[in-house]
Amino acid sequence: TQAGILLFAAMVGMTLAPKALGILDVLLVASRRAAYGGTRRILAGAATEMGFSILLAPVVSVAQTIFMGGLLLGRRVAWDPQLRDGRAVPASEALRGLWPQTAVGVTAATTIAVAAPSALPWAAPILTGLILCVPLACLSSRAGWGRRLARLRLCATPEETAPPSALHGLWVRTPTEPAKAVPAPPLTMPRALSAAAVRVRSRRR
Repeated sequence: TQAGILLFAAMVGMTLAPKALGILDVLLVASRRAAYGGTRRILAGAATEMGFSILLAPVVSVAQTIFMGGLLLGRRVAWDPQLRDGRAVPASEALRGLWPQTAVGVTAATTIAVAAPSALPWAAPILTGLILCVPLACLSSRAGWGRRLARLRLCATPEETAPPSALHGLWVRTPTEPAKAVPAPPLTMPRALSAAAVRVRSRRR
């Protein structure tokens, strides 16, 4: 119905408006455009991020639904410390955490294919993210993908492509890198500051 279409358009508008305004803010200032690699890279990075967000959104929605349902059933919430360091997520861990999303995606895809096959193309963006959430989690957790995008200046901040002088000379290691300490430009700010703190503590010892 028309009301449903208007509601859907309003939801999409509220979701995309902050992204669009942020991109526009960068594009309208020449110095910011240059810092992010120019108009083409900004738009390409935005399109890449948009595609990833489309795949991720239904996965997050199912997780939030499960969380809220658990609260209604009396589930107690424990605020465990978060793992903020970059690490690769193994397939077994991703499957343990994301099997409900995969099950929902497979069930929904099967139901739509049987009941309304013509609707499959419209549901594909949602179903694809749900069905492929486990490999998507594993691939997107690998630091190599982020480094490749940063080298291409896609989805990268200016601090990653041109680290400030205060961050030069910092070294970080990831579990997939060799045992020796190696330079790891580009650095994100949190990772660089964490590495600096580690070096300060080691000198004090």
